[in-house]
Amino acid sequence: MAPLLAFLLLAAPARAVSVDRGALKAEIDKALALGRDFSFETNVAGHLGFDKSLAAKELVAPAQKAEDGMTHSFFVVLRDGKPFRVVFWAKRKVDDNEVSHAFAAQTDGRLRRAVTQDDCFDETGRFVKGTIADLKIHSDKVADAYQHELDFWLRGMYRR
Repeated sequence: MAPLLAFLLLAAPARAVSVDRGALKAEIDKALALGRDFSFETNVAGHLGFDKSLAAKELVAPAQKAEDGMTHSFFVVLRDGKPFRVVFWAKRKVDDNEVSHAFAAQTDGRLRRAVTQDDCFDETGRFVKGTIADLKIHSDKVADAYQHELDFWLRGMYRR
């Protein structure tokens, strides 16, 4: 196989995601109007591809309102007061661990970065920050998880 063709095959996403851009724009507008102010930590912002100094607005759907048992958050990251990126974040408590994944996308829904984070609680119940790992955005697993978040926020799926 020619090297360029091999590169193109490896770089291409295996599974496309479906983004309803009108619904995404409506969710962005909703977050701007109703969302709470939020600031990302330095390491999280860096992994997601933006500076921590950027303000954000957050909408939260608690686990009790989700069929998948995850807490879902939707963020609009602002630069110069305008939407710059959107972040979909989902986390689930598993025993003494909190496992989460996040997807940073352009405001039209094109995925830019994906990360996973494993946190835990110590024997006294105190939260202990875990490590963040970058995920390959051109994998079926990431595409499936990102589509799940898009469906949750933009199509109202997996909600109680």
